[in-house]
Amino acid sequence: MKKVIVVLVSLVLMVFGMGFSSANAIIPITGQQSSDGTTATVPAQLPPAIETYEAFYARVVDGTPVVRGVYVDNLFALEIVQQSFGGPGYVDVNWGTATQFEYASYFDVIGLLAHNYLSGAEFFKLTLGTQIKVIYGTGHVQTYVVDEVQHYQALSPQDTRSPLVDLYTGAVLDASSVFQRHYMGTHKVTFQTCIEHAGDPYWGRAFISASPLVETAPAPHVASQ
Repeated sequence: MKKVIVVLVSLVLMVFGMGFSSANAIIPITGQQSSDGTTATVPAQLPPAIETYEAFYARVVDGTPVVRGVYVDNLFALEIVQQSFGGPGYVDVNWGTATQFEYASYFDVIGLLAHNYLSGAEFFKLTLGTQIKVIYGTGHVQTYVVDEVQHYQALSPQDTRSPLVDLYTGAVLDASSVFQRHYMGTHKVTFQTCIEHAGDPYWGRAFISASPLVETAPAPHVASQ
């Protein structure tokens, strides 16, 4: 049913002239600069201690049918901010938040953006096999498992459509190809932030993807003879 709804939403957008395809994809910039073009100030204090899962869950469940939080045991607890009318390049500039990438939602992917000097720094703690809890305002919780970590160099670091160099293969990819890889396909969660290198906070892009956890069904009980 969810996939049917996603397809219908995409069709409606196309009818009204707002159709989106990977051909006009952008890769949001999540470096030192804030989304309004001004230089953001790095907070002087560290993020607060991680809440317990129970306390975080109680705080973000508000009855709304959207993603409201992401929790990783012993690593981080982040509130999710919607882009709404801030535009596809909007990324929240507060500690303890990640921003849901609206374009990714059209393809049934939960894209989570954060600046690398704020919550984006937490994304680098995610490794293959890490389990992630995504919490909806309705109280629904889905667990995902990290199954891909990918890094790129941006050839035009402050351009949302910059060609990107795959740091593992050396291949040069356009923004559309990278968008398709990380924000299209099967349902998943994709974390994105910028990679700082040699003093350039926009130098590269990091993507960490996680697929839904498939629970193993318990073996049926067989009565003894």
